[in-house]
Amino acid sequence: MSPLWTAVGICASLGTYEYTNERTHLQVDTFNALSSHRQSLSQQYAFVPSKRISWHGRRCRKRPLVTSCRFGANVEDLEQNLQQRPFVNLGELTEADRRYLLRDLLVDAQLLSPNTTSSTSSADTGSTASLSKQFDGGYRCQTLGRGFCNWVYKVDAVDTASDTDTSQSSLVVKVFSDLAKVRVEESMLGSIDIVASDNGVGPKVVHRGRNGIVMQHVEGHVLTEEDIHGTGAASATATMTSDVATFGDGKELCQAIAKQLARLHGTPLPRTLKANVTDNMLWHTLNAMLEFVGSNDPIPPSVLDRGWTYNRLVEEVRTLKGVLQPLHLPKVLFHGDFKPSNIIVPEPKARSSNSVDGIVLIDYELSGPGYRGYDFYKLFRTANASGQNHDNMVAFVEAYLCEASGSGSTGIISSDLVDAVLAEMKLFEPLTWLEAGIFFLFAAKGDPAEIEKWSTLAQDRLDNYDRCKVEFWTNVKDYKEKALAVRY
Repeated sequence: MSPLWTAVGICASLGTYEYTNERTHLQVDTFNALSSHRQSLSQQYAFVPSKRISWHGRRCRKRPLVTSCRFGANVEDLEQNLQQRPFVNLGELTEADRRYLLRDLLVDAQLLSPNTTSSTSSADTGSTASLSKQFDGGYRCQTLGRGFCNWVYKVDAVDTASDTDTSQSSLVVKVFSDLAKVRVEESMLGSIDIVASDNGVGPKVVHRGRNGIVMQHVEGHVLTEEDIHGTGAASATATMTSDVATFGDGKELCQAIAKQLARLHGTPLPRTLKANVTDNMLWHTLNAMLEFVGSNDPIPPSVLDRGWTYNRLVEEVRTLKGVLQPLHLPKVLFHGDFKPSNIIVPEPKARSSNSVDGIVLIDYELSGPGYRGYDFYKLFRTANASGQNHDNMVAFVEAYLCEASGSGSTGIISSDLVDAVLAEMKLFEPLTWLEAGIFFLFAAKGDPAEIEKWSTLAQDRLDNYDRCKVEFWTNVKDYKEKALAVRY
């Protein structure tokens, strides 16, 4: 990998950059082109730690300065090569580019020697002659899937001669995209993953870097809506799968999830992070996404056909915020995207008998100070309201309150308090759909190659928002009455 690519090619590419030294001055709108020209350009540039890159543009005003490089000859050629774009789209980084970032993370985590070179025989394997690090004998990289904002890989050490795994534990490497850095401050990406790791509710974090995070892989069952609502929802849910009986009626599962979530919610934010976080992460990320959605290109026509405009999105968020904030709802270190697929039940060999202890919560990108009720409802949210398992929701709330109070499974929780928390949960049903709709519009702007897919998902979430918001004011009244009854 060239010094230039290491120094600046992996930096997020938003807004206008200014590159200067004592000999030249150049302004460009993106540095993305360097990824495809890094080898040829490395002969024109030299790494200079003392120089800085200044970030310009409203979406970059809070971004940190990073090390720059000195211009050599052929600056005019560079200027011609740079493509004028305001944002690096999700699809513009090639798989090879992402593998470079992954390899850098392994090097920074001291799992791989810097002189490792990519194998020419396979894009999924790296190898080197040195054996000083865990992955120096070779590593296998398997794509776990591109998340909505990042790229996630499973990495195993292998014996390249026999092509067999040699590591005792696999790793997961998440490579952050520029899109992720738009809605969340870069200093916060991966930070709550470390907090959750230290507290035993998330995967063990091995390394957090500027462009991604390295964690231990958790082998287990990724939960689904059907798991949460259990066999009791089978008759009402048309999409029920054959795995529905994996956790029976789901009650014990929901209780175990509640205990882990209570531990996360009860974790104090480290002092080192307090200066970097907003008062409420939910409103912060919504505002960041709305700002991005409202810039430059319009909302996709297919969504506009449903009556949605940028101004309406802003007004809907403003209305919900104006109602929810005065209620002074409980705020905690919330997860922010607490859907079933962000919960893993380890394989039976990693837990006692057939119990569901040891549950692992993953993906803390949106975590920070926020409403606990939002996490609660996101877990149980379903497009088919009749498919919700009310008994499991009650069991979840009871287990959560017992764990949060420190009484464990022996605590006695009043039914009035449980009803008040259930009413608190219900307040967030519209917002969970609206946030998802805004996110998919956000993704459509950041990944125009997949605009039809993102637009379809946005339409579905916004349709569900319209469906459930009619009950919002009734739910607000219900919550106030039940909260008052228990002096909540």
